[in-house]
Amino acid sequence: MAQFNKQASDFIFRENNANGRVPDDTIDLHGQFVEEAEDILEERIKYARHSGQTHLHVYVHPDGYFGLELMKPAELLARETIPITIFKRSNLESRKSARN
Repeated sequence: MAQFNKQASDFIFRENNANGRVPDDTIDLHGQFVEEAEDILEERIKYARHSGQTHLHVYVHPDGYFGLELMKPAELLARETIPITIFKRSNLESRKSARN
């Protein structure tokens, strides 16, 4: 079952983030479970930092619980690396993380 969940997660991520669908400074985590989104976000922040990006925009699921759960670890990660802005995908409400 875990293998199928991983395959589905990978497929959804590839579709949402296909070349030309989102800008280079953006990642769309809509459709991911929180645990999957956290893993993906951690890797993407590392990539952004190593490639010299100065910020990252993140789209998350419009349901509040998902966005709130993701924002906390994302902000902690961002403080260690680069500032990010998290958007709820449906209405693009944003919350910016502060960089120390």
